[in-house]
Amino acid sequence: MNLRHNDFLGVTELVGKLDLQGGVVVECPTTLTTRVYGSSKMKTVRTLFRHLCLIAELLAMRVQQALFHRPRSFARSFDFNEN
Repeated sequence: MNLRHNDFLGVTELVGKLDLQGGVVVECPTTLTTRVYGSSKMKTVRTLFRHLCLIAELLAMRVQQALFHRPRSFARSFDFNEN
């Protein structure tokens, strides 16, 4: 799988593309805590905008799959050579 992002968007892209390929996404609960020292380097508005752009790309991929994916014909979905 080709991933273009290796920053904050990397996990979002990975989960989105796995979902598009038919993978199963499960929840893994965790407890978040407040930062005690320092501050985040994340640029909130920029990261939010980039996530929205990525979601739009994933949506376009899903629409493309739905429009141009040809389901197998009914006859081909069975293996008539089975004993």
